[in-house]
Amino acid sequence: MKKTRGMAVSLSTSVTLSSGGIARVMGPARIAVRRGKVRILGIELGEGQSVVISRFRSYAVKALSDSQMDIVLGEGGSVEEPEKGEEVIDQWESVVEKVLSRDRVTLVVVGPVDSGKSTFTALVANMALSRGMEPVVIDGDVGQCDLAPPSFVAMARIEKPVLWLRELMGEYFRLVGYITPSVAPYKLLRALVELGREATHLGRVVVVNTDGWVYGYQALELKSEIARALNADYVVVLDEVVGKKLSRMLTPLGIEVITLPRPRVVRERDRDDRRYLRRQNYRRFFDGAKRICVGLDSINIAGSCVFSGEPLSEEELASIAERIGARPIMGSRHDDLVALVVERGAEPSVIPRLREAGGKDVYLIPAKARLRIVSAVLTNGSRNEYPALIDSIDPEKGLCLYTKYGGEVRSVIVGRVRISEEWEEVGKPMKCVI
Repeated sequence: MKKTRGMAVSLSTSVTLSSGGIARVMGPARIAVRRGKVRILGIELGEGQSVVISRFRSYAVKALSDSQMDIVLGEGGSVEEPEKGEEVIDQWESVVEKVLSRDRVTLVVVGPVDSGKSTFTALVANMALSRGMEPVVIDGDVGQCDLAPPSFVAMARIEKPVLWLRELMGEYFRLVGYITPSVAPYKLLRALVELGREATHLGRVVVVNTDGWVYGYQALELKSEIARALNADYVVVLDEVVGKKLSRMLTPLGIEVITLPRPRVVRERDRDDRRYLRRQNYRRFFDGAKRICVGLDSINIAGSCVFSGEPLSEEELASIAERIGARPIMGSRHDDLVALVVERGAEPSVIPRLREAGGKDVYLIPAKARLRIVSAVLTNGSRNEYPALIDSIDPEKGLCLYTKYGGEVRSVIVGRVRISEEWEEVGKPMKCVI
């Protein structure tokens, strides 16, 4: 089989595979089985069945019998026969068979960026589903979470075969508040432990996909602590060097570490691709969301500098107002900072070491400004942290936000990521955005 690439106009081609043969397909592509039977990521497709592959994905297609496929390639798509050793699906499936030999199992998947972690996660879920084992997936990648907006981690039950986890919507969410795990590892660990606790009640197979931060001791320590905190039975590592290091850390603690090769040829995503995918997930969860305003005296607000500190007196507010040139509406004091909601301004800002504030940093949050902070809302009796986008603090209306959650909002957790109207992240996370 020669390599075939899609051009600016889609290209149709027919591919024939002998039983046991493998073709590598890079999206965008549509595969239709004309005869025989093939398997893609644990999903069996027979005559007349088809599947669509995203432009961001690539898969090994294995023939279970002599088969013929009609493949339509979009621009940048390709199909080819891999060289010996390039595809690793047989080794992956063998390990999944071993893992699923247990009646109940928790598995953590670790590896660098573009190593195939989410692909392996979907493979485990699909093979578990075919055995009636009620798989549950936890996506712990705060930067590229498929099940939730960036800065969240999420969990979903797998009830039908899935090629890409992004085809699903999370059912249970936890806000971490950052898109990089190194900034707040304790928040990430707490979130995954809580989701793991829920997952063990919902399914017999729990698969935890992690982020690509694996280089350096702090990164490895975090992955080790995640495995320990989740009581993982296995950690599958898609990198030989990282696998050896994690094995030395976890094997003495009774957690089996399995190192697997990653495919030598994959659809890699560059920085622009990752930004695009984050934009799409912000849009997926917030575009068309309903705007609501909740009175400040009727909700609990967590993660806020303004609403968690010691309230400032009128005299203190007046003293600071003379220095900053704006009238504070409300404010509070912490040991290391002062946070104020002020009448004027377009963006949150900080004045370092202000003398009138006791030499502390002063954070200014403008009232009614479009803040667009990725956050979460909760209701009474539930710990599920539903995605929300804080729009503004309005002295008359309260805290205004966008969310697709339709229940009563009783609490808000403030994140640290702000996004523009174009769904792009804005600036660096500040200590106090509210």
